[in-house]
Formats: sequence, C-alpha cells, structure tokens
Amino acid sequence: MGKNLTLKIVLIIVLVVLAGWTLYPPNKRLKPGIDLAGGTSLIYEIGAQDLEEAQQRGLAEKMINILRRRIDPANIQNLIWRPQGNTRFEIQMPLASAETRQKRQDNEKAISELLTKNTRPARILRSLQKSPEERIADFNDFAQNDPNRLGILETLAKAYDERKELQNKRDQLDAELKASEEKISATELDLGQIKLKRNDWGKLNEQQLQESLKEFLGSEDNLDLLTVYVKTYAEWVGVLGQLTDPETGKNIKYEEARRELDKLNLTEEQINFVLEMSPKAAERSQRIEQFKNEFPDRAELIDKAVAAYDEYRPFRGRLDDPRDLQRMLKGAGILEFRILPTQGHPAVDMDEMTRYVESLKEKGPKYASDNKFVWCEIEELREWVVGNEQGQPLVKVRDKEDRPCIVGAFGDKYYVLSSNKPNETMLRGATEKEWKLLKAQPGTDRTGRRAIDFVLDQLGGNMFGNVTGKNIGRPLCILLDGMAISAPSIETKITTHGQITGSFSQTDVLDMVNKLNAGSLPARLIEQPISVKTIGPSIGADNRDKGIQAGFIGLIVVIFCMLAYYTLAGSIADVALLMNILFVLAIMAGVRATFTLPGIAGIILTIGMSVDANVLIFERIREEQDKGSALTVAIRNGYQRAFRAILDANLTTFITAAILYWVASEEIKGFAIVLMLGIASSMFTALFVTRVIFNFLLTKRIIKDHLFMLRL
Repeated sequence: MGKNLTLKIVLIIVLVVLAGWTLYPPNKRLKPGIDLAGGTSLIYEIGAQDLEEAQQRGLAEKMINILRRRIDPANIQNLIWRPQGNTRFEIQMPLASAETRQKRQDNEKAISELLTKNTRPARILRSLQKSPEERIADFNDFAQNDPNRLGILETLAKAYDERKELQNKRDQLDAELKASEEKISATELDLGQIKLKRNDWGKLNEQQLQESLKEFLGSEDNLDLLTVYVKTYAEWVGVLGQLTDPETGKNIKYEEARRELDKLNLTEEQINFVLEMSPKAAERSQRIEQFKNEFPDRAELIDKAVAAYDEYRPFRGRLDDPRDLQRMLKGAGILEFRILPTQGHPAVDMDEMTRYVESLKEKGPKYASDNKFVWCEIEELREWVVGNEQGQPLVKVRDKEDRPCIVGAFGDKYYVLSSNKPNETMLRGATEKEWKLLKAQPGTDRTGRRAIDFVLDQLGGNMFGNVTGKNIGRPLCILLDGMAISAPSIETKITTHGQITGSFSQTDVLDMVNKLNAGSLPARLIEQPISVKTIGPSIGADNRDKGIQAGFIGLIVVIFCMLAYYTLAGSIADVALLMNILFVLAIMAGVRATFTLPGIAGIILTIGMSVDANVLIFERIREEQDKGSALTVAIRNGYQRAFRAILDANLTTFITAAILYWVASEEIKGFAIVLMLGIASSMFTALFVTRVIFNFLLTKRIIKDHLFMLRL
C-alpha cells in the first residue's frame, strides 16, 4: 500500500473520529429549533413617545434589521423576528432541551451557593465600629485561620483607626474654630480679613506670629484671642493635610486597604474563567486547588461548582436561555468616549496603575474597575498591541509624547484601562438630556485608509468639545457597545464632526456604520421585554416525530437499494452516505446551529444527492467494464468521466440553496443551510472517500478482475 494512500486513509479516519467526537452525544450537541422543541416568545417595545407619526413609520422593521445582524449574523440560531406595528416586535427563540435547562440551573445554583459565602465588605466595615474584643472575634471568623487574610483585615483596621482618630481631631478643631470665630465676630475685628490672612499667619513661628498680629491689631487688645484662633486653624490645616494628602494621606491609605478586601472573596468572573478552561488543562486544576487553599471553608462548594459546570459543558450554547438573548440586546450601536491614562503621564500615578493591572488579573474587569478608572474589552487586539523585534508585546496606542496606554489581560481577553472621571468621559445616559449621534458613514483618513465619519448633535458636539479640548495630546478611546474599537490621539478640539480610524476591512466599516446608525435611531429599545412567554412546538409533536421517522425510513431504503443493486460498490456508497450525514450533523453541532424540521428535509434530500453522485460513477465504471477495460482503468475512467456531471449538478443546486438562504424566511433558512453543507460534504465523501476505499480494495486484491453490479 503506497504512502499516498496511507495518508488519505489516515485523513479520513481522523475526520470521522473528529466528527464523532464533535457530535457525541447527539442529544446534547444538536439543538432543536422552535418547530421541533418549542421556544420562548419575547415582545419588545421601542420608546417612541416623543416621535412624530412619520418618524415612527417602519421603526420596528429598522430595529429588527439592526438587531438581527448583531445577534445572529449567520442566521444559524433559528431566531424568528416579527414586527408588531411600528413600535413593537416579537422575537421567538428555540427552547433548550429539558436536560440542558436542568444542567444550566444546577450550574447557576452551584455558583450562586459559592458566591453567597463571600464576605460582604459592609459586614467588615460594620465590624470596624465594634469594640476591640468583638472586632478581633469577627476578624478571626472572616479570616478562617488564614494569616494572609487576617493581615489584610488588620491593615484595614489600623488604617480605619488612624483615619478615625484624625477625623475626630479635625471635627474637634473645627468646632473650636467656629467658637473662636463667634468670639471674634463679637468684637470690632474684621473676620473676613482675618480669614484671608490666617493661612499666611499659620506658617509663622511664635515670635513672627506675635509681631504680625500686633501689627494687624494695632495694639495688644484681642491678641490672645486671635493667637488661639490662628494656632487652632494651623493645627486644623495640618490634620486635614494628614487626611487628604494624595500620596500619604490617611484617606488614600484607608481606600487602598478597602480595595484589598477583594482578595477575601471569589468573583463570578474568576470562577467562570477557570471553569471554561479545558477540563484536562493542568492550569485549570492548579487554579482550582489554589481556590481551595485560599478559601478552605469553601472547598466542598468549589468542587460542587466544578462538577456542575462540567456536567453542563456539553450542553452549553450561546443562546440557551431568554436571559442570554436579553443580555445581548442591551445596547445597540451605543457610541461612547473615554480618555486613556498613559504610562509616565504627569497626571497618572504608576503605582496606582500597577494595582489596577494586578486587580484585573486576580478579579476580572468588573471588580477591578471603580469610579476613577474602568477596564474596557479590546475588540481587535492587533489595533492595540504588536510584537517587537524580540517578539515581545508592544503597545501601539500612545499619547502625543509616545507614552503607551495601559493594557491588561484576564483569561484570553485583553482590556484597556480607561478613565471614568468627569471631563474625561462622554457616556450615554450620563446627562439629563441625552446627546445623539446624527449619522455615521464610511470615510477615509488622511492616509487614505478606511475610516468611519460621524456627526453629533449640538449637545453632543458641546460635550465632545469639552472632552477633546481639555485632553489634547491624550488618546481618546472610542467604544462601541462597550468594546474598545480604537484610540486616536487628540490633536485639536473636536465638536460635532469626528472620525473613527483604524485598520478596517470594508466589511468592518459597513458593520460599524450599521451599528452606529442603530444607535442614531430616533428611539431606543426598552431593555426589558414587555412580555416573555413559552410557546410549544409549532408543528406539533406528531408531525415532528413523523418527519424524523421519514428521514430514517428514507435512509434505510436508500442503503438497501444501493446494496442490492450495486452490491460491493453499493456498500461503499452506503459508507460514504453515512459519513456524509455524520459530517453534516457534526458541523451543525460544532457551530451550535439550530436543527429544524426543514433541516431534516435538507438531510433527506442530501441522502438522495449523495448517492446520486455514486450512481453516476458506478454507471461509468459499468460502461468501462463493458468495453473490456481492466478494473483499475475502469474505476479511474469512471471517476474522471463522471466528475464534470457531478460538479455541474452539485454546483447548480448549491447556488439555488444559497439564493434560498438569502431570500427565504427564518423557517426555511435551516433547509438551505443543511442542503449547502450536505452538498459540500457529499463532494468529499462521494468523490474522495469512495475512491480511497476502491484503491484500498484494489491494493489488497480484495477486488481483482470485475466489479459485479445488477442490471435492469
């Protein structure tokens, strides 16, 4: 047996094993559509109260077109979208199997039980206000005999006590100042002038202070009163400085200690990140053990969460529950802007930035963000990071002084640290009156690269001008639906007209323009559906079962006819047929495509088309044998002469199926998808697989002189 034939056999075996592994078990991997399993109906309303009648016309259809491209661009989820008037629309999504729903519920329950063991920061903060004995008892309970956890709590307690002591001292001095000011007001002294000078007086030594006060008073009357007031004020300023110093102040030390409390808890992001790793990955096992070591009181719950997720993993899909769809519908083309802090910038504390990066690695983007900075997911990493000459990652996005922005990773996703401060953000819903994106359209930047031009309304232009005018030279992160798209450096103040630049393909540009224009619709989708209800299988259980039964009957009849009429050659065609069905179902399972009744019809049609190709080949082989050709020559010529007819027939059918997919309703798209997959797969099985089997049989001399077939 030649090396070339061996490689082909190995390829076929690998593909069959891979397909079987992808499809197994089929009841878990194949997701039935609405017509087979029923589903959920969600009715959404569009907030259009302020719109005129002309503006409302066709609004639901426009919203559906945008959201459909956003949620299911490949049309493989079997979602059915129907407008209901101008301001409402319905989405029907397939219902996951009862087993899938149960596995998901068990998984969510296990994670919820694990998260409930977290120590709420509010409980710890309440403990700080207790007596020392009660506080120590609470801390020992929170720490679970872990010295590192206890150290975090003791550091917080120390910072709290020192801060509280200074706050009490500040309040006491503040009361003394007010009492002194009342006494001063009772004299003929000018309190306003005293307040203007008290800061300078407070910096003088005793002798200088006395001389300056005597000069101000013109005598020694009220000298003691004013001296006490100035000294009290100077002491008050000193205490306030100890509290509010941006680097060493007790307020910042206390906030840093509070952030360390995150290390006492597990976050949902942390848990899901580890659980989603491959079950056989060594890193997964290591991290799970690390969780158990850090939280010994939760070891049993951690094991339970791991087991529940591993049970759910084979069933898990992108849209298993209406909540998945509702989450994906939040935000449709929402454009926002944030300034990026950069390394070495005068306004950026690098120690603080390091803490944010470490917090991202430990807790994930949600819990590593706060009211000062937030982590935003990067959509296209190549826009932000490249490899240098040594192969090390190099951040591309930089400010005018070539200082890089701050990029971090959590799991297999990358995030950029963005500002969350006033005058450094332009967010939707942040003002009483919302700014609007008037339009977006394809454009080009100064170098001729593709870009997206956009126009803001006057309010948006004023806000954009404020952000860009106050941050010239800094990177401006452009976010679309919360994803960081690009971050050009601000060169000048920009108002109503702006541009999104980057390395975009034509498809990228059109997709972003569509999403942005969805955000520029004169109305917004109300996030919560007004109705959510479960619907039964649209074709009925009997029709569903009969359709599946028809598929099995058709398969058995075709297998029997091929075997009876073409004998050995027919059995080879039957093997190719079964492989074809396996490949089609495996592809659908791999991409989590929804399996519908029209899809079953597509499988049945694929059965006939698959063996049709082999019938053409076998008849050509028969003709060659009748001419007296040797079997090897007959098989070779049979495949060569049948190839053109097979290609033409399959190509025309594929084009028809593609057109059907393009124009058909959602219910029929499943038929077109399965038919196209079946055609592509049958070309491989009917032409390649059967030829390899024939060559193998010839090489082993299992068939020698003649290939027997029946005649009519």
